[in-house]
Amino acid sequence: MAFRTLPISAMLRSPLHLWGKSMEESLEKAKVSIIIPTNNSGETIEECLRSIQCENYPLYEVIIVDNFSNDDALKTVKEFGTKTIQQKCNLAQARNIGVDNSTGKRALFLDSVRANYWKSGRNAFC
Repeated sequence: MAFRTLPISAMLRSPLHLWGKSMEESLEKAKVSIIIPTNNSGETIEECLRSIQCENYPLYEVIIVDNFSNDDALKTVKEFGTKTIQQKCNLAQARNIGVDNSTGKRALFLDSVRANYWKSGRNAFC
């Protein structure tokens, strides 16, 4: 099963208004921090990162918050040149750590697991 992601620009575009401006106007040239918590995501992280590279939104950074993976996830992540933080944490803490270490004006949270992973009842952060 391949990752299916919406273009970042589509996720950020909305008819809703923010501080009197349309979302599109208020997000013009805004850097987006893409925060990905991982734990033994070696099987899926490459596909996740490649899907981000296919985007045409120019201003973004990728931050990986790794819960001390035992597989080859970190090796794969380093090949993509992403910012990587290793810390023992749960999923919510990983997202907060990512935000604390981000430089973007907006945060986008992605999970590096396929949809069928959660259906199997496994939880990488327990």
